Amino acid sequence: MASFTLMLLIISAENTRAKSYVKLAQKLYGRRTANLTTIILLCNLYGTTISYIVASGNLISKVLLVVFGYGTAKTTQGGGNNDPILLKPSSIILILTCTVITPLSLLRTMGALRYSSLLAVACTCYLAIVVASMYFEFCANQAVVSISDGSYRDNQTVQCFWEEGSDTTEHYKFFSTDFIDILTTVPIVVYAYTCHPNVLPIFLELRQANQRRMGKIISRATGLSLILYLILGCFGYLTFKSQLAHSSGNFLLNDYHHNYSTLLGAIGMSLSVVLAIPLFVNAFRSNLYNFLVPIIDPDYVPPRTGRLQEMSAKWHYSITVGMIVFTVLPAISVDDISKVFTVLGSTTNPILCFVLPALFIVKAAPSDRYEKTKVMAVSLAIIIPIVSITSLIIQIQQW
Repeated sequence: MASFTLMLLIISAENTRAKSYVKLAQKLYGRRTANLTTIILLCNLYGTTISYIVASGNLISKVLLVVFGYGTAKTTQGGGNNDPILLKPSSIILILTCTVITPLSLLRTMGALRYSSLLAVACTCYLAIVVASMYFEFCANQAVVSISDGSYRDNQTVQCFWEEGSDTTEHYKFFSTDFIDILTTVPIVVYAYTCHPNVLPIFLELRQANQRRMGKIISRATGLSLILYLILGCFGYLTFKSQLAHSSGNFLLNDYHHNYSTLLGAIGMSLSVVLAIPLFVNAFRSNLYNFLVPIIDPDYVPPRTGRLQEMSAKWHYSITVGMIVFTVLPAISVDDISKVFTVLGSTTNPILCFVLPALFIVKAAPSDRYEKTKVMAVSLAIIIPIVSITSLIIQIQQW
């Protein structure tokens, strides 16, 4: 479905030559729809930034606790009552914000961070290899993994799934037919494949920008993502099974026996996540400025080129600092990253992934072409948001 809706954007962009979601919305439906699209993008960037800050704080806290000898195999994450206050996730988040995130976010250009996406892919591939190899090592040695999360405590032996016996295969549940389980999984999956706002600039910057070439890029990118998700998900589950329900949405915080390969993978992921945050802040700053300045700045004069004037230092620093402050405050109080994924995957992401692409293709494509594609797009635009909102309501009741 992700590949399908991404191709909807490509078809729409090819017919309009619009370079972004907002430009597409403005060309096809006018300024009001463009403003609404901007608000949705801003909400998505805001929520995504919070999730990245939470992830980086928890991972770095866990790594430092292990390195300095405070981490124990029985805690799901850093931040226990007996841990040093400076090594708790909330403290790490504040330190990262002051020393790394804010200085990088205040840069006028993000050229220095252009390779952060490549770093993220490399770290994810490395982590997938480590997680899979750790499972085989644990099951070969019949290793015991432990967890302590409040009143919940559990010790279990990692079993090889191909072995027969009363304590192995029947305890694995790779698929669920329970309707509630499927329903609550949808927002996470939607969040995992939300890359749509980044696709249009890439497509229009290709030397030979056409549907066929971009289709190959999309297929390979989503295919690689699927493979990595399957490896991480399957081997993470095989290793920890029921303990995953108490992992605060991140199984890297579980008991890997302080293995240095896993710690290195966690450090790499933390680095790639931290370097991605300034990119989100930059995108947020640009979108908010383009949205607000024509409305409230008395000195603003629309230039003839159609592009906004360069952002003043006042706007640059105000938006950047405000964005960081209002993302760090909730990030400090959130300990389960899956809750952030669920909210985003149930609200802004379905709109970006399914509703807007359907609206774009209906009007951008010629009336005598893509008839079946339009019907399928509109159907997904109706079904997925309904399922996502229903899932959010159910999970809020469980929280």
